[in-house]
Amino acid sequence: MTDAQISQQLREEYAKLKVLAGRVREWVGRPMGDGAWLAEYRKTFEHFRAHLHKQLALEEAGDFLPHVVARRPTLSREVDHLREEHREILSMADEMYTELNQLQPGNTAGWEDCRLRLRHLLSAIDHHGRTENNLVVSVFGIDIGAGD
Repeated sequence: MTDAQISQQLREEYAKLKVLAGRVREWVGRPMGDGAWLAEYRKTFEHFRAHLHKQLALEEAGDFLPHVVARRPTLSREVDHLREEHREILSMADEMYTELNQLQPGNTAGWEDCRLRLRHLLSAIDHHGRTENNLVVSVFGIDIGAGD
């Protein structure tokens, strides 16, 4: 895969994730609603989580991270750190999914806890995206838009 193809693929995936993260953020800003509200939020979060899994799997198994190391072997430690962040982010997302599925309508204290944890997850994803974008810029000279 060429540098341009890698950057285009990453740009497209980050754009999709950004839209889905925006939907999750929008819901996090709301007070807890009824059972239908909670079911809809679970659906929104599951869509976001599924895309997050897909994107990080593409980075791991696809050409992106191996290509970075091939181009700049001295960055292997940074790439290893990104891989560890992938595992941590996916673990947080999976735990959040479980917690949301166990949350009962009317449990406002539980929703407040979820909101805090969701904000932490979104912050971790934002930080990871900025780090990854800086790596791509330094290796390929292309901004993938992940740090916006």
